[in-house]
Amino acid sequence: MIFLGRDVMAEPLDPPTMELGEHVAHIAAINYSFCAALKDTKPPTLPDPKSKPEIVKFLADSFDCCTEQIKTVTEAQMNAIHSTPDRRLNGRELLLGAYVHLAHHRGQAETYLRIKGNQAAAYVF
Repeated sequence: MIFLGRDVMAEPLDPPTMELGEHVAHIAAINYSFCAALKDTKPPTLPDPKSKPEIVKFLADSFDCCTEQIKTVTEAQMNAIHSTPDRRLNGRELLLGAYVHLAHHRGQAETYLRIKGNQAAAYVF
């Protein structure tokens, strides 16, 4: 699910807004936070990516990490209450929060790309 356009490091659309590269790095960092919370662990030390290839790798690695965490989650972990970036949630609510966060920011990134004249990649389900 790579959706970064040619001007990934373009300036923000308005001053309080993150630039696109920062926005995508934020998605990756929160992915790590939610998925670590599912197992009641701390996220790994995160990189500070600056270039498009580094940001793309950071995002892809965050999805790989979450995939591994979710593949091995137990029923007990799904029922347990976890401390998340939002608040204390059970495993199902936590995964819903992670999904909503991703969907929200993907929508923002797609809008950013369109405003900058780029086409976002189609969803792959």
